[in-house]
Amino acid sequence: MRGLRQALGPRHPLAALLIPLEAALSPLASLTELGEPASLAAWIPAHIRAAEALAESPDRLWADEEGEALAVALDGLLAAASDFTSVAPRDYPAVFDELLRSRTVRPRYGKHPRLAILGPLEARLQCPDLVVLGGLNDGSWPPEPERDPWMGRPMRRHFGLPLPEWRIGLAAHDFTQAFAAPEVLLTRAERVDGAPTVPTRWLARLELAARAAADTPSDADPHPLKGEESRWLAWADALDRPATFRPGSAPRPTPPVVHRFGNLYVTDVERWVRDPYGHYAGRLLKLRKLDVIDQAPDAGDRGEILHQALKRFVDGLPKGEWPGNARERLLAIGREAFGPLLDRPEVEAFWWRRFLRMAEWFLAHEVERRDAVRATRTEHSFAADVPVGEALVKLQARVDRLDELADGSRVIIDYKSGTLPTAGRMAEGWPPQLPLEAVLLLSAPDASVDGIALEAWDIGGSGDEGGKAAELTGGKGRKVPAEQVVAAAGEGLGRLLKQFVDPTMPYLAEPRADLAPRYNDYRHLARISGEGEDDVG
Repeated sequence: MRGLRQALGPRHPLAALLIPLEAALSPLASLTELGEPASLAAWIPAHIRAAEALAESPDRLWADEEGEALAVALDGLLAAASDFTSVAPRDYPAVFDELLRSRTVRPRYGKHPRLAILGPLEARLQCPDLVVLGGLNDGSWPPEPERDPWMGRPMRRHFGLPLPEWRIGLAAHDFTQAFAAPEVLLTRAERVDGAPTVPTRWLARLELAARAAADTPSDADPHPLKGEESRWLAWADALDRPATFRPGSAPRPTPPVVHRFGNLYVTDVERWVRDPYGHYAGRLLKLRKLDVIDQAPDAGDRGEILHQALKRFVDGLPKGEWPGNARERLLAIGREAFGPLLDRPEVEAFWWRRFLRMAEWFLAHEVERRDAVRATRTEHSFAADVPVGEALVKLQARVDRLDELADGSRVIIDYKSGTLPTAGRMAEGWPPQLPLEAVLLLSAPDASVDGIALEAWDIGGSGDEGGKAAELTGGKGRKVPAEQVVAAAGEGLGRLLKQFVDPTMPYLAEPRADLAPRYNDYRHLARISGEGEDDVG
């Protein structure tokens, strides 16, 4: 980093990017700058912290099959780290690359329900209707015999080890089994990287058998089954050239107004703005994505676990003195919340360790603000009627935490296991969840609030401190007044509802590219095109 800083200079436009980059890479930099060898028990945790910081959201590293395989591999390396010698900084990249080189990642579920790409070992256990045998070139199938620089053929025979050619016999066995399927397609590449290839010996033998069956033993006709060629080519051409083609248009549903505003929660508003069609499909049509078979725990499961653990801990805190066994109690609640998931290596290695870091921060933060908090309610629900034209819409919310301070003000707290919102966007009323919760709190008939503040707490445990409390707005004497944020959110909600009270207003799919959600379960239903659509929000 020092070399980059010197090369760019302090006034270069990219110099500002080095500050967050240097902060993210600081765990690794602290080891490399020492110049001394370090154990893998030091290298790998530093590497993980740096990678999570660069990923912005740690869950992105450990998602899907690739993330799970990486988590399991790193957990195994950490468990065996004591068996390795120390590694110098210049050698660590090559050592890490070599340790993970042999790992194979295969997709499990969520692919085509009737198509599977299998290796020879997996194919032995299947009975498919149609088999496509690919890569039928010498060197690929069968593979070239391994050249062992340490043990020659006589030495291998003396030790009782099989000769290198044994894999050819095994490949022939796999080919014979696969070739016995009801329908088989044999394919190969005539050129690889521009160089001609040699067909596998099994194709050559099958060609000789076909010539004998067709009574054409010579090479005059290179294709002994040429009579079938036109039919196969016609089928292949029909796949790519349909008789008729009509491009579909993106859906523009316009449900009756009477059905548009029922059971409206503040969490629905953001999705309604980002993707009205997703709100329509999920809230009005009540369509839900089915979980895949044996689905691994994801970011949603982790967030639910963290929320429930902190709720149980806070609800059980006694009034008065801080309990001496608070740490032990929070960790015990956390273990109960994780439950059987702790048996998974990736959960125990990463989720639980981040929970331990978060727990230390959370306890320290609770002690720091305990004297200022008079009462705390978790998952508090409330609702209020919002006017839409001549009608009223019931808006509902359930806040993660509501603290009543000694000075009479309130703090609405949202637990976040991912990215925190910023105070700058919150001043504009975005994202709308927290501001709209404040709208409902202030509009309650029995509300007696002397100031209000909005905060978001990072409970993901990914940072060095384990957590963070972001003050998004302020009550008394703080920079961004909560009234401004609440007013902006209320006005935005009014504009949104006013648009959709019009019966001709359609529920468009992701009408604004800058607000399109990162994850969308309904994108395939919406048939989203690149055409611009009406603005919403």
